Amino acid sequence: MDQNQFPKVLVILAGGTIIMTKTANGYQCIKGGFVKIVQTYPNLYSRSFSQKYNLEENECITPKTLEGHRIFYKIIEMPNITDSSKAVFDRQLRR
Repeated sequence: MDQNQFPKVLVILAGGTIIMTKTANGYQCIKGGFVKIVQTYPNLYSRSFSQKYNLEENECITPKTLEGHRIFYKIIEMPNITDSSKAVFDRQLRR
């Protein structure tokens, strides 16, 4: 993929409500779960266009924006993603 063809965004996930995934045991932080959720939203992810460029699982391309552009973005998760209700400042600093 020609990286210069699209504007690029890097999304870094450390945890929080946005990445919670519904499980049999309630909502939990699941490694890789956020990427799968994002890929279900057609306004955030163009499956056909992303497949055309043979992207990694954590890389996505949006459909065309209102201005006619597509955006490439990569989602990276920190090693120890945390539910924000369990987050404390010192723990975030150790990452």
